[in-house]
Amino acid sequence: MGGEAETAGGKGKHDRHEAASDSAGPGAEGCVLHGQFGWGEIVVTGLVTFVMLGIEEIGVEIEDPFGVDDNDLPLEAFCATIERDLRGVGEA
Repeated sequence: MGGEAETAGGKGKHDRHEAASDSAGPGAEGCVLHGQFGWGEIVVTGLVTFVMLGIEEIGVEIEDPFGVDDNDLPLEAFCATIERDLRGVGEA
């Protein structure tokens, strides 16, 4: 019970921590870059934030490929093909 990584909502503790750091990171980055880029820091922070959140979203999408979403693997088709092939081997 104490070692469970999943919460009631289905997200693990790591996901909550990662979401918090993704939202806090750009704010800290802005403070660091202000002396180097001046007002251009807003653009740099926006671009870095966009890339980081994009990488996070890609990770979420490929984390569980065995579901019923449009971009998940077609497991039913895979299983039907395997079953058909095995029945063909059994008959031969």
